[in-house]
Amino acid sequence: MNRSYRLDLIICLFLALSTVLVYGDIFSHQFVIIDDPVYVAQNPYVQSGLTLQNVKWAFTTTRAEFWHPLTWLSYMLDTRVFGGLPAGYLFTNLLLHVLSAILVFFLFRRMTGAVWQSAFVAALFALHPLHVESVAWIAERKDVLSAFFWMLTTYFYCSYVERPGHKRLLTVCLFLALGLMAKPMLVTLPFVLLLLDYWPLGRFKPERPPGASIPSALLLIREKIPLFIITAVFSLTAFVVQKTGGGISSSEQYPLGDKFCNALISYGSYMVKMIWTQNLAVFYPFPNNFPIWKVAGAVVLLTGITLLALKSARRYPFFIVGWLWYLGTLFPVIGLVKIGDFSMADRYMYIPMIGLSIIVAWGTPVMLAKIPRKRIVLATAAAIALAGLSFTTYWQVRLWTNSFTLFEHALQVTEDNFFAHYGLGQLYAGQGKFDQAIVHFSKAVHINPTKVTLYNDLGRSLAGRGNINEARIQFAKALEIKPHYPATHFYLANILVIQNQFNKAIYHFSEALRLHPDFPGTGVSVKKTSVLGYPQLLSMYDTEDKLNQVIDQNQKILSTHSQNLDALRKLVIAYSVKGDYDNAFALLQVDRSTRARIRDITRGYADWHPLVP
Repeated sequence: MNRSYRLDLIICLFLALSTVLVYGDIFSHQFVIIDDPVYVAQNPYVQSGLTLQNVKWAFTTTRAEFWHPLTWLSYMLDTRVFGGLPAGYLFTNLLLHVLSAILVFFLFRRMTGAVWQSAFVAALFALHPLHVESVAWIAERKDVLSAFFWMLTTYFYCSYVERPGHKRLLTVCLFLALGLMAKPMLVTLPFVLLLLDYWPLGRFKPERPPGASIPSALLLIREKIPLFIITAVFSLTAFVVQKTGGGISSSEQYPLGDKFCNALISYGSYMVKMIWTQNLAVFYPFPNNFPIWKVAGAVVLLTGITLLALKSARRYPFFIVGWLWYLGTLFPVIGLVKIGDFSMADRYMYIPMIGLSIIVAWGTPVMLAKIPRKRIVLATAAAIALAGLSFTTYWQVRLWTNSFTLFEHALQVTEDNFFAHYGLGQLYAGQGKFDQAIVHFSKAVHINPTKVTLYNDLGRSLAGRGNINEARIQFAKALEIKPHYPATHFYLANILVIQNQFNKAIYHFSEALRLHPDFPGTGVSVKKTSVLGYPQLLSMYDTEDKLNQVIDQNQKILSTHSQNLDALRKLVIAYSVKGDYDNAFALLQVDRSTRARIRDITRGYADWHPLVP
């Protein structure tokens, strides 16, 4: 083994071992309630492992408002190998992150021949705290998996550049498609390959190649037409899935002007967070207003850097390439097409930060070219920077231990974070601590009084505490905001059954069914999502014997006192908990077809509610 190979091996071992040490606490983490239940913890397909039926589901489902079959298959494989414990899924996340970091090193080492700059870019990728969200969050498997295929695609593109051929280009197309099947973030990769053609691959030539009728730049674009076609198809698929799934926010909720201002500020904020890594949070609320000084400052910053990069493009090509890498790869998720209620997200920097890392890695030696003992100064500065980032990352990983630590930290480092209050409310409600849940849901409603789900879950907790009338008020407020929201009708129907107003309950059940008639079955416990899904109302029916006793007793009462509403209510509850929906809804005088549809809605509700504990 010659010296070069030994050095490469040492760098790879450093990347792997340092990353594992920094993320070592990850294996004691729990599932978090944001998306983890939908993706893994309460997903019957994932929890049953890799089977032929589940593979078919992975390629046909748009669950979680994405079409990413490779991500689903990776979860299923984890279940088969490790079981359903969080540590198994997190192990794969960490493994993919380490492999991607090593590929980053070899990729830039191969393209530039610069060992230490390449190693520094890879170390920033491996150890920066902005990447913790992508690794420590099980539901973000799509980030680390798609990034792995991003690096493979680029690496094999280098092979194609060295020895062009249809087979090598086909390999590039294959890995690009696989990456897009993990997450559509790779739609910008063909443009990044064009940037790499400029630097460091040096394929842009001012003159025409021998025998060519068009300039070299157009030839480089033409050779990537298959890649552009693939990304166009996946882009359209992703947009349609998000649109039909309700993931794209309306222009009424977020006007174009607000989204544009947020995008400008976010570009600057991400750069600040790369340097100043404090106050990272799982959720950054969308601002209510945008101070003119922030918007103007962002415009000046972005314009100034862009002009400087263009001016120095010939002398320092790494600058323009790194800057356009950052701007371009972040553009699809910068928020102009608004998904969700957040202003920005750490996970979105997983790939774009490489562009800024290129500028730092190759630009710092240029800036310090004339100082004495430059190598010692650079090595010392890099070591201090990486040590500081590793320390911050270690503590950032610990914040993902469980949902409580995650949301409580978010409240500490952000202002008016309705989502963090909402998450804590969900956690407390799931533990039956309705007083604490009501406090957090009430704060969430106060911060964001236009979001229907907040009123719904405040109503659920009030009902869980026994405040039935107050719960009904919250559901009524939710219907004022969004009259055609099926979940609110469903919850209000539950309240009306409790209040013995059966005719009104049937109306709201019917409205829920009319608005969303095709809920998928989930296989979840009928007791959990029964017609009256409040714990204190179901506690009296813990066992089959108790259920049968309640049914017998109240049937006898109704046989002699047919108008006894209390007996009727208890009998409806008992039948619904037992899963005997025909008898339960027969008592409510619901026709057979409506009974079947209401049965589906009660069983399928947990499948589409955003944060069911």
